[in-house]
Amino acid sequence: MSTTTSLTRERLLALLSYAPRTGVFRWRVARRGPAVVGSIAGCIGSIGYRVISIDDKIYLAHRLAFLYMTGCWPQQDVDHRNRKRHDNRWSNLRDVSRSVNICNMKGPMQGAPFRGVSWLPSRGKYNARLTLRGSRMLDANFDTLDEAIATREQAREFWHGGY
Repeated sequence: MSTTTSLTRERLLALLSYAPRTGVFRWRVARRGPAVVGSIAGCIGSIGYRVISIDDKIYLAHRLAFLYMTGCWPQQDVDHRNRKRHDNRWSNLRDVSRSVNICNMKGPMQGAPFRGVSWLPSRGKYNARLTLRGSRMLDANFDTLDEAIATREQAREFWHGGY
């Protein structure tokens, strides 16, 4: 996939339309093959992201959405808030640090009731934990699942700004 940013917003606008509410890019111009005017641009790539070929370069659709909407390429990683790689609705995308993006990639540990919360049978308590750039920012035990989840959520909001 292209890491270059030679594509301009003007060129992108001339070739594609983008619907922020649906996240769908459509061709404005006739192209060779099945890409006719009005058809959905690109395809879902092997790792689940929509990719679009423009001027013989492959671009990730979520990065194109930033160029389309803001006129600038994203400065950092583009995160899909709901973790669905093909969901390119503008409300689902955000320009975030690699650390925040990685935090949003991780799901609950196997057997855990909530991401960042686990049951400690030897202590009869729930453990809430949160790390930031490899450093443990929260590691605390609670009597109830609700306390552990609430504390983990407060810490997540404070340290990561939500995700």
